[in-house]
Amino acid sequence: MKKEDFGNMPKGFIRCYKTDCKCRETCLRAQATLYTKSQWETITVINPDLATGDTDCNGFLSTEPVHTAWGMRKLLDCIPHGNAGKLRSQLIKAYGYYHFYRMRRGEDPIYPEEQENIIKLVRRNGGTDLPEFERYTDDIRWV
Repeated sequence: MKKEDFGNMPKGFIRCYKTDCKCRETCLRAQATLYTKSQWETITVINPDLATGDTDCNGFLSTEPVHTAWGMRKLLDCIPHGNAGKLRSQLIKAYGYYHFYRMRRGEDPIYPEEQENIIKLVRRNGGTDLPEFERYTDDIRWV
């Protein structure tokens, strides 16, 4: 990874300083330690004594970009009209009111597992076509 890849790193991102980790080169938390901004007075770290040092570690985050969807304003168009309210309620229950509407407007990312869940809910509500997301990007996943 390059230094520019860390330009969008959130301020509170948890880093890992376990030096004997087998996955140090592919873990986003370990790589983030190389690019900690010196102007930040405090940072959050994983306790290196509790980190397992492999991909089973609870703190492991892959440096591989994920295929992220953005926006789903046409989501309700792919199901029978009578099921739209039910689907909307299920999505709000699954993601919370504000997060659902932020995903719908394209303000919050829709990660691959969320895309799969949304597709399942659309199919359960009579949708035969895949939902249309407005755009896709390949991004580092910071959460």
